Amino acid sequence: MSSKFQFFDLFNWELRCLWEDQQSFEDLKLEDEAFLKQNKHTTLSEPHEIKTWLSSVSVDSPTQSFAIFCSAMNKGLSLLFFILGASFCFSVLTQNPVDLSIAMGLLLGLQLVFLGIVIFTMLFSKSSGPFGELLLSWSFRSPAVHRWLQEKGLSIDTFFNIFRRHQKVLKWQLSTWTQSLAVTFHLGLIFAFISRVIFSDLKFVWSTSLPLTEQAQRLNDWMTIFSYPWIWFSSALPSTDMLLSSHQTWNLNEQRWWPWVMMMLLCYGLIPRVLLAIVSKIKSDHYLQYDLINDSRINLLKQRFNAIQLGWSESKTQQNTSSKPYTPANTPLQATPFVYIQLFNFPLKLTELNDLSQIRLGSNCIEQWKPELDKISLSNEGMPNNTHAWLCPIEDWQVPSKKIIRYLKDLREMAGENRLIIIALCSLDKKHISENRLHLWRSHCAQTQDSFLRVEVLS
Repeated sequence: MSSKFQFFDLFNWELRCLWEDQQSFEDLKLEDEAFLKQNKHTTLSEPHEIKTWLSSVSVDSPTQSFAIFCSAMNKGLSLLFFILGASFCFSVLTQNPVDLSIAMGLLLGLQLVFLGIVIFTMLFSKSSGPFGELLLSWSFRSPAVHRWLQEKGLSIDTFFNIFRRHQKVLKWQLSTWTQSLAVTFHLGLIFAFISRVIFSDLKFVWSTSLPLTEQAQRLNDWMTIFSYPWIWFSSALPSTDMLLSSHQTWNLNEQRWWPWVMMMLLCYGLIPRVLLAIVSKIKSDHYLQYDLINDSRINLLKQRFNAIQLGWSESKTQQNTSSKPYTPANTPLQATPFVYIQLFNFPLKLTELNDLSQIRLGSNCIEQWKPELDKISLSNEGMPNNTHAWLCPIEDWQVPSKKIIRYLKDLREMAGENRLIIIALCSLDKKHISENRLHLWRSHCAQTQDSFLRVEVLS
């Protein structure tokens, strides 16, 4: 399995998130436990671990069918663009001799115009644009994807609206796709040109009403400028003599223009498109890795895994070793007013928290303080100047990670040795907090050896 994310991994991830939004926490926990039993040491910190998880939990996902659909569509379009390239070249070279000015305008001028538009779009466009979104949304209408979304009660438009958050990925993925098609177009064009050179006596002519020698010299200067990319290839360089011999009133048997036209097609057509396709692929892969690794939903998945692994670790520790008992402070909660310490952006306001603390803990919060977590061990700016107990509500889905325990130790240094600090587990959706979760927090807080740190259930 590749160690890097592919575009279809992102597609699979978004489908998975849509599915998880419809599932209960208990169902997801059972699925997570089944996966972790097979992959005990996974941390979801590497792409290949996330890819392994996605492949194991997305058995009924239409991603594979979608990938086959896109592959077939891409092959069909590549064949079509190859034929279009060949047809375009044959149409330009229909007459023999070929008018050199028409050949330069169509085979060189159009190349430079479209190349400029593509480069400008890559540099200054921040999204795939309406045309790009139309193409991608159309490609998403795979029968398998459409059928899967219907079974889940979702529409293709709903899914694509969610997928729009990955604008940079979409932009560079579309660029990779279009430039790959441009490569096949130019391969068809070059194939047709080589066929004309091999199977016919291809000649080019030009004409002018102005002084012939002067115009030939001026045209040669311009053509030499465009020939700088292959200046080392003398056989494909123009000259005044070649131009004079190509004038319609001169001897056509003494000119050989096809090497110059061939190099023009390579250097201004095929090679730039190959390079742009490679750059687009690199940029697409970069933003793809970034979007998935830094997705907040990946962090939530990691927290789910950590909670299960910590629970298993705690059970194993209890079976094999005797851990330090939890010894909460004997300070009566009913006689203790609290200072609300707002950690981890806890969403409740002071008045909302008072309703819960009065019912569950027997006292109100009289003050609120929100410390900066990154600076908590360095500064006590804004710290309440009183001796009241500190109440730190934490949402029940959070786990006592090493980072949180470190913050609690820093809080203790700021609070002093004998100030009561209460970690209050709170379920904002009013679900029951299990004894296992309460024991998990209490056992990890006991590791701090702080007898004035206690864990209670707030809701």
